[in-house]
Amino acid sequence: AVDIFTGSFPVRYGNATGGIISIEGPSKADKPGGHLNVALFLSDAYAEVPFLEKNTGLIVASARQSYPNYAVLRLYPDAVPPDAKYASYQDGQAKLNIGAGHHELPGLIFGARDILKYTKAVASSTNDTYSSSGALGDLGGGIGGGVGSGGNTNSDTRPPVALDRRFYTQGIRYSYRHGGVFRNTVLMALAVFHEDFELDFRSPFTGETVFGFEVTNARHEERFRDDAVLEVIPEKLSLNAGFETTFHRWEESLTNFSPQQ
Repeated sequence: AVDIFTGSFPVRYGNATGGIISIEGPSKADKPGGHLNVALFLSDAYAEVPFLEKNTGLIVASARQSYPNYAVLRLYPDAVPPDAKYASYQDGQAKLNIGAGHHELPGLIFGARDILKYTKAVASSTNDTYSSSGALGDLGGGIGGGVGSGGNTNSDTRPPVALDRRFYTQGIRYSYRHGGVFRNTVLMALAVFHEDFELDFRSPFTGETVFGFEVTNARHEERFRDDAVLEVIPEKLSLNAGFETTFHRWEESLTNFSPQQ
């Protein structure tokens, strides 16, 4: 189920100031299933596996990977202009859900990574760097790698911006329901956003580099939330109560400032 709120969204979504996309994944499955798609520029996979008695447990996982750098540069490099740039991205998610009687305990992790790469001019210096650190598992553990660490210099004909952006969110939720009268939900979540980008300022008259630098932008958000709903008069009057607390940590840094003579 997917709900989209572009404004005047319910207060239960907390302190959000933009739009809301609320996605509810599956919680039960009758039998194992899934699919695998393989294409020239992109592949994806999905699987769901029920477990425990009476299908009270479920594991759902999906992943997607694009590879234009290999499909285009390796198969038909003459079709790409020397100064063209392209994006490579990957994303994935996994959910574990256990429910029994009045209780339900789902856990979820999902994340994505987007890399703005260059073609031809610096293909050899970027392919090795990103192919060794671009696995989905690095979403959590690979934080800290810079875009400009692949041996690039300011003497090539690349575009003036490089970008490596990734995020991951993980959380666990416990729900207790007593018929249709009372429901309480406790949520704990951690969200991490990390972005490295590199700027190369050049003279509009000579095309020579004036200066360049690398920027790291990292944000961590830890959230705890409790929601309780009591149906005073079923389908007519309900009492909602709860609280939410969020901790933020933000890092902004500039490194490798390199003015040219």
